[in-house]
Amino acid sequence: TEWKIPVILSKPREDLDKKKVKCKVIDVMFHPQTMQLAKQNSRFKGVVEDTALTTVKEQFGIDLTTKSKVYPKMKYKGKAPPIILRQNTQNTSQGYVCEPLEDYVKKILPKVKPKSPEEKNSKTKLSKTKEPKYCVKYRDVLDLKDYSLMGYTDLSAPKEIIIEIQLPEVLKASDIELDILEKKLQLKSCPGANHSYSLNLDLSYAVDKNAGRAKLDKAKKILTVSLPVKERGIPETIGRNEKTDE
Repeated sequence: TEWKIPVILSKPREDLDKKKVKCKVIDVMFHPQTMQLAKQNSRFKGVVEDTALTTVKEQFGIDLTTKSKVYPKMKYKGKAPPIILRQNTQNTSQGYVCEPLEDYVKKILPKVKPKSPEEKNSKTKLSKTKEPKYCVKYRDVLDLKDYSLMGYTDLSAPKEIIIEIQLPEVLKASDIELDILEKKLQLKSCPGANHSYSLNLDLSYAVDKNAGRAKLDKAKKILTVSLPVKERGIPETIGRNEKTDE
């Protein structure tokens, strides 16, 4: 009777023997029922052993048939690596191939070029968009026309809004974008800058965006934005009273 026993081999790996000498280890795997029958039948056990030795020689060219058989008490040599069992499409006569999971993953995943430390640091910096610290001040200038009927303005509104923005990482004014709307200030870092600032500030009063000024103090790293407040004109109640008096 001719026996054909299914067997799976792992790739040879290096290890140390009992004398701390380098050696090669090959895992030979059989079905659990095959192993159980080998324990019960010594003749069948010999067939299983011969199958293992012959298969190792055919696959890796390592001849172990002349070596004396030793049965160590250990259940496994070294640490069992994670493995994957896949069908061999190139050679159907070999059936299934067993290989380390790490090697299999390297084959199926695309090769990714590792990023340099500079790229990692740059990406980390830019990904952390932060709002800069700022201070809002209101400036008023005493003018006699504010107390006259013809030059009346809303005295509760300041003449100018001053916004001081702290930008410790900014080296030059061209690295930031500043937009002024009627009641909003928007600031952000320019693309390619080595910082990532973002500020959206609502203003308490409508301002004249075309008459505003901005200046960066490079020593103190502070951007000062001065925005004139629009005049509100004569309130409707005063206009009606003036007509009545006439």
